[in-house]
This record gives sequence, C-alpha cells and structure tokens, in this order.
Amino acid sequence: MAFLRPQAWRGLSTVTILCCLLGHVHTERRIGIQVRLTADGRPLGTERQQVAASTLMAARHVNDRISTIVPPEVVALLPTDFKLGWEIRDTFSSPQVGVRDAVDWTGLETENAAEQPVDIIIGAIRSAVTGPVSLVAQVTNTPVLSYWSTSAALSDKAIYPNFARTIPPDSVSAFGMVNIIADVGWTSFSVLFIDDLYGVGYSQELASLAGNLGLTVGTAQRYTSGDEDSIRNAMTNVKQAGIRVVVVIAFAADMSAILRLSEQSGTSGRGWIWITGDAGDPFSVLDDSGDRAWAAEQLHGWLQVQPAAFAGENGPRFQRAWLSEPRATFNHSLLGNAADGDLQASSCPEICGFAYDAVWAAAMAISKSLPAEGE
Repeated sequence: MAFLRPQAWRGLSTVTILCCLLGHVHTERRIGIQVRLTADGRPLGTERQQVAASTLMAARHVNDRISTIVPPEVVALLPTDFKLGWEIRDTFSSPQVGVRDAVDWTGLETENAAEQPVDIIIGAIRSAVTGPVSLVAQVTNTPVLSYWSTSAALSDKAIYPNFARTIPPDSVSAFGMVNIIADVGWTSFSVLFIDDLYGVGYSQELASLAGNLGLTVGTAQRYTSGDEDSIRNAMTNVKQAGIRVVVVIAFAADMSAILRLSEQSGTSGRGWIWITGDAGDPFSVLDDSGDRAWAAEQLHGWLQVQPAAFAGENGPRFQRAWLSEPRATFNHSLLGNAADGDLQASSCPEICGFAYDAVWAAAMAISKSLPAEGE
C-alpha cells in the first residue's frame, strides 16, 4: 500500500488533482462517503461492511492525527486545527440513489440539501453509480474520488474532469490478463461480463488489448446481475464457442450462481481455464457457495488478476491497526453490530487499503485548498 512509503504515497498524486478543483471554501470541512452494503434488497456481507468501516477508521486517524498507517511526515502536513466531518450512506447499488445523494450533498436541490455542501464525494463503488454521480457533481465543481470504481471509461477527462481514484483502472488488470494468455501460448479466449459500465468497458478494453497482441476474442457474452436465466444463456454460448479459456468480469454476489450454472453447462472444472478480475477473493467464493469441496473443484484452474493494495510489511501493518482500532469508531447504524466487534473478527479485505487512502487523499486535498493563516 503506497501510502506507507513517505516518498511515494499514492494519495499525494490524487491530492494534486483534487486540490486544484476545490474552488469553494467552507468553515467546516466535510466529505460524503458512498458505500455499497446491499443489492436488490440483499445484504452483501461482512466484507462490504469492513470496507465501509475502513473509511471511518481513516476519518478518525485524520482527526486524531494517528500515524500508525500514514507516515508521520504526511500527517504533519495537516493544519493544526483541521478537522474532517463526514456523512456515510449506502447507495443500495443503485445509480438513482447515488445521484440523489450527490444532489443532496452538493446543494443542488435546496429543499432537501444537506446543511452544508460537502467538499469531496468519496465513492461510489460501482462504476455504473460513480459515472452519473460524477456528472451531477460537476455542476458545483465538486470532486468525486473513488476507491473501487475501476471502469477505464471514467478516465476520460473530457467527460469526467472532476473524477479521481485511488485504485488502478481496469485497463491495468486487463493488460495483465491478456499478457498472461499470450505468454502461456493461448491464442484465443472468451469473455463473460456483467452488463453495466464496469463490465462493458472491461470487455472493450480486453478486446482492444487482445488485438494488439494478435489474440482473438472468440465470443463476448454479457449477463444481467442477479438474473440466472441471462447467466445460463451466456454460459451456453460460451460453451458453443468451444474456447476453454474464459475471462470472467462479474460481481462477487453473482459468483456462486456462475459456478453452479457453469457446472450445469459443462464449462468449468478440469479442462477449463477461467481468469477473473475483482470478482471476490476465492475464499469468499468458497464460503458463499455453501459447499466448499464442490466449489473448490469448480475453481480448479482459475486465475485471478486484480490490483493489490498491500505489499510486503504494508499489509500486516494495516491489519494490526485495523484489529486494534477502538470499536467505538465503527458505531454507526449502517454497520449493524460493528461496535460489538463482529467486523474485527477477521482481517479487512485488500480493498480497505484503497478506501482508507481515499479518505486521507480527500483530507490532504481539502487542507491544501484552505487559505494560509492570516489570509
């Protein structure tokens, strides 16, 4: 996690982008944090709550000047009297809800506006939510900083001039995927992808990179999240293509259904190579399946390519801070029984590092936009 190296803290490059966008100055500094805890009325599990909790941990570390993760040299850059206020909301995986929050936080709708507009919006998680949120936030020149939205389309500054992120875009992971395929000697592959901004953009990036390396995309099949019929149809078409190397761009919540339906269609298990992006870590997929032995057999031959927030000693250092964080930090209605210690019963997933970075990058950017003392 780059924020642990004082000379190359990843967040500082994001700060440079954001601080130039902060033209409005308020007496109290506030951020709005968007998280994704539910989808289609279903809770998405403890890991999503842990990611949300990591943003609250970061906010406390900013306000209390805690340097157990961010180096003291960086913490010392914050003005002495700087404090960061925040509000955290669940987008329910919905672009409409995300946009409603952005309208509220930026003061565009005066009747239901927040008491004071936020300086930066942190989030969202889904690229399909972050895109429209960024467009709405542009009206008030409010920056949007995401820790999980990876669609390469969001890098287009002509459309999203106020957008930044602490996580690398999908083009980085896609580059790794196609190079693995080429280096092994495979010449073609199929793609199964979710039908939204994230999945469509990822699929297009894969096709472009494949062409540059002389690889062929045999078929690219889209599916609708939570719709087993669409997954089944897509898997049938993948099998008919006859290519046993499949790149899967999916949500973690869909992985159990994908595994089950791929077994029914005869497109997984031994003899098949599946390559996934950030579709949940394998251990979570095993746990969610309800039958670890069966899921392990289906996952045989799977590769996962995704950005890593932790490297070397950075991971253990972050986890020590996470496990020792006072429970009161997580005392929020969105996090259920977090104050009882449920969230700290296990390590925080890697995405927590990017989320933690985002809050610190926002704090640094806002503090750099403040007038100097005496002005």
